[in-house]
Amino acid sequence: MHKILPLLLLVACSGPNGNEPGLDKYGRTPETAAQYAAAVERRELKPGMHKSEIREVMRGDPTRISRKSIGSTRYTVWEYRDRSLDLYLDDDGFLMRWSGP
Repeated sequence: MHKILPLLLLVACSGPNGNEPGLDKYGRTPETAAQYAAAVERRELKPGMHKSEIREVMRGDPTRISRKSIGSTRYTVWEYRDRSLDLYLDDDGFLMRWSGP
């Protein structure tokens, strides 16, 4: 019984999805999460944004989704053709870079 108690405490104290305590669902501290929330409110893209935040900023889904390699790095590319904007996301759905206006 004594060996199970520390494990139960560890599970009970972990944050969302098993992250460290105090981190949001994207693994961000409250301060960093607030910065991303403010960027979403201003409708500004910020590297590290999750695809759900990108949809809020862009007010919708991309026109086209494709895969692209740049060097040895593979990206999922979200194209917003009406804005001439390409967003490059990593395999976890976080914004790495973009090209366009």
